[in-house]
Amino acid sequence: VADEYLYAIKEAGFNVLLTANNHCLDRGKKGLERTILMLDSLRIPYTGTYRNEEERRQRYPLLIHKNGFRIALLNYTYDTNGVKPSSPNIDKKIMLQDIDTARTWQSDVIIACMHWGNEYQSLPSREQQQLADWLLKQGVTHIIGSHPHVIQPMELRTDSITGAQHAVVYSLGNFISNMSKVNTDGGLIFTLELEKDTTTSTSPQVRVQRCGYNFVWTARPNFTKEKNYVLYPTDSTSISKLPEAALNHLNIFVKNSRKLLHQHNIGIKENKKYEDEDITLHTMIAEASGNRILVNLSYILHTSVKKNIVSTEDALRDNNTYVYHRKIVEAIAYHDAQSAYNAMMIHVTTLREFIVSKLDTKEK
Repeated sequence: VADEYLYAIKEAGFNVLLTANNHCLDRGKKGLERTILMLDSLRIPYTGTYRNEEERRQRYPLLIHKNGFRIALLNYTYDTNGVKPSSPNIDKKIMLQDIDTARTWQSDVIIACMHWGNEYQSLPSREQQQLADWLLKQGVTHIIGSHPHVIQPMELRTDSITGAQHAVVYSLGNFISNMSKVNTDGGLIFTLELEKDTTTSTSPQVRVQRCGYNFVWTARPNFTKEKNYVLYPTDSTSISKLPEAALNHLNIFVKNSRKLLHQHNIGIKENKKYEDEDITLHTMIAEASGNRILVNLSYILHTSVKKNIVSTEDALRDNNTYVYHRKIVEAIAYHDAQSAYNAMMIHVTTLREFIVSKLDTKEK
């Protein structure tokens, strides 16, 4: 890895890195050791590759202490492009020892990050599925996969005996890349929120509070005529600035990805920024403003959604009301109550007309 990449990664806000992948020995042992040297010098925690067995024994698994959680991260790769590593990659005997170590360290959660699967295949291989089953059986809590360069489905499994839930993400797809093959120009960001119940017993129970995903898409310079590659969340208002050709490719990626995941996901849905909670926030702002028109309008919108007169997504993604919603949500995110209030005032007429039109349609 070029040193500049690590500086940029740290500056962008990444706080943990995975280093076990099929390219980790492309520059030989010296390249791997240089990467580790730079990671250590920048104080970026990492897991997956080490200079020698002794170092691996001391530093693996990576144990993260965060907000009262003890999270153990495991990282394995299926291969290193034909270059023989000093220790095996995906080896069940070694993996079982690592899982036992994580348990010994009293980890609340054990997450296995797997570099596996077949390139460009949108469904997990039988080997991926079998290894996922085995990992969960041995005590891994959640599994996050990568390598195929395309998104693969995900599951939220519930243990029939304990009731514990386990997230299995077979492939996140690509993040930033120069790939142009269909479905390789984007990926997803997976969100996993955990909660710990310390009141039930001496052994605190950690549960999945929420999990979901958001799509991201890479705008390549040949589309944008910009110097750099730019990663766009596909639900960002900034995508409206993309050239038509780029926007068309983004829409194709999102359409294909949604179709795949809607068909094959189990228990995990796309994160929506357009939920009832947002409408409730609108109502709170309106009430705080003391403006009865805004209070009534927010109440009508909230009630209309609750009674299925209009869907939240329809109400907030209509061409005009979408702008209204985004401005308010962004203002809320920046704790800018005045801008949120102004946005509601500016778009109050548009939203009212939209709701009335939907009500008229329902009555007809």
